[in-house]
Amino acid sequence: MMALPVFGQSLAELERKAAGGDVGSMLRVAMRFYEGEGIGKNALQAYRWFRMAAEKGNTEGRCALGLMHTRGTVHNNRAMKLRDRR
Repeated sequence: MMALPVFGQSLAELERKAAGGDVGSMLRVAMRFYEGEGIGKNALQAYRWFRMAAEKGNTEGRCALGLMHTRGTVHNNRAMKLRDRR
């Protein structure tokens, strides 16, 4: 299955940039997983990418993590394990 482009970029391209440290790409990848744009929804993957952005000091990533915890989008124990894994 081919990923749908977002702003001219495929999910694979965004993930490559995000893995290289591009915070904007981390947020776009997280939102793709969170909303299921062109892929299945995956809250744990969204959490992972939001966390990576937050660890770079990104306020949007931090807010998204807080909302995910508040809304119960990700089971807190599982999210905490992902957060603490480095």
